[in-house]
Order: sequence, then structure tokens, then C-alpha cells
Amino acid sequence: MWEAINSLFCLLGSHGEVTEKLGYTDRQYRNIRRKIERGEELPPRISKLIDAKLQEAQLEAEASYGPK
Repeated sequence: MWEAINSLFCLLGSHGEVTEKLGYTDRQYRNIRRKIERGEELPPRISKLIDAKLQEAQLEAEASYGPK
């Protein structure tokens, strides 16, 4: 999950943008990051949301830069 959060951060450019993309408050996002850093398991719905938003961001980035 750490890789997914880092990928979102790299694609979007800031933790604020990641927070907005996921639809969480700053506090909720900070707590998610802390759980990940500690190696704690995230609830399945949060993991699925992060994965889905990462795919969405990757598709948007690919569309804006064109095919490789």
C-alpha cells in the first residue's frame, strides 16, 4: 500500500492533492499514512479506494501525456 500512496504523491505532486483525490480530510489521510508506515492493515474498502484512485490518476496522466 505504501507504493500506491507514493505513486499517487508522485503523480499528483503533493499530499494535499492526494487527500483531495481520495476525498478524505487532511486528518483522515494523515491517519491512513501513519497506519501504512506502522505496517498496520488498512480496511479493505480503503485499500480498494486507494488502488482505484491510483489507476484513475495513472490513466489521466497517460491521457494527458499521450501514448508511449
